[in-house]
Amino acid sequence: MTGLAKGKLGLDSKVFLLTDEKEIELEDPFVCVHLKGYSRARVTHLDIEHKGLNNLIHPGSLLDIKGIKDGIEVTFKETYQGKKINGLRVLSPLLNKVLKPGQKTRTWVGSKVGGIYVGFRKNEMEKLEKIASSVFNMHPGCNSVRSTNKIDLLLSNFPLYSEDLEIDLKKPEGRFKWFLASILFGARIGEKIAVNTYKTFEKHGILSPDRILEVGWDELVEVLDEGGYARYDFSTATKLLNIAGKLKDKYGSLEDLYTKSKDMRDLIRKLKEFKGIGDVTAQIFLRELRGAWKIEMPVSSKARETAKKLDINLDDFGGEKLSRVETALVKLNLRYCKKQRCGECLFKENCKYAKKTSTK
Repeated sequence: MTGLAKGKLGLDSKVFLLTDEKEIELEDPFVCVHLKGYSRARVTHLDIEHKGLNNLIHPGSLLDIKGIKDGIEVTFKETYQGKKINGLRVLSPLLNKVLKPGQKTRTWVGSKVGGIYVGFRKNEMEKLEKIASSVFNMHPGCNSVRSTNKIDLLLSNFPLYSEDLEIDLKKPEGRFKWFLASILFGARIGEKIAVNTYKTFEKHGILSPDRILEVGWDELVEVLDEGGYARYDFSTATKLLNIAGKLKDKYGSLEDLYTKSKDMRDLIRKLKEFKGIGDVTAQIFLRELRGAWKIEMPVSSKARETAKKLDINLDDFGGEKLSRVETALVKLNLRYCKKQRCGECLFKENCKYAKKTSTK
């Protein structure tokens, strides 16, 4: 059975086809743990559904699978839209509970209507069932869904943006990297483009105020264009130079700006003194720093709105845990609520809004 059904436990994920030249990201894939005893599943397995995967692997074969950071990679040789495909990458942090980075297995990967399935060996299958139990509170062959641990499900599927970018917020240089990434995220531009552009800055080693000033406007524009930030390339290059220059001249460093701030309000005011940094960028930057700096950043309206839908009381959290919960709620809002993807959402059974819309 393709698509949502009882016992098919959706994972927030990204799927890429791997070629010699580039990665091809599949739009809106559906990846799920399909539990034994539900929707005709005789064993627990992993479903990867997308129209682009139809008949890609037919009928199926034993393939090598390895764990990578935040997911798994399946190796095979097939053809897709005239391109030679070397494998499939599935990114979902929960899958590292099945295969840790560097771990390998060889198992059956087969074709199904609307995609492919991975029939893991017993050891990995049991780990899939542990995910179903610990995160979704669901068990093989059980026909009723128990009360879901919403917070565990949120945090396991939606890590901090800084963690997605492999930025260590415990280090001063990491906090400036996150400041740079927050400026990129703060524009009216897609999340994917902002991530790609930050990684392009990382590739070129432009991750400090000194390097930004050193490379200058022309090279910044080139890097922004390479990352896909072409819509705001000129203005963002100018913005970054102004911010880097003023930060060094007025405060010395980002850490000095923080230590010279009297309180939370003063810290926000100092950040907003930089031309191009407003409420949105300041909020993005500071919400993930509650565990690194001693700050009490108010929760964004977007996160509060999403928390209300899921009946989550944000007053129950503080410090780094609040940062993680807020970021997870923001991601959920942007990727599902905003796009009205209620039917695909991991929280459709818990969401008051989804229940209302489903009865209309």
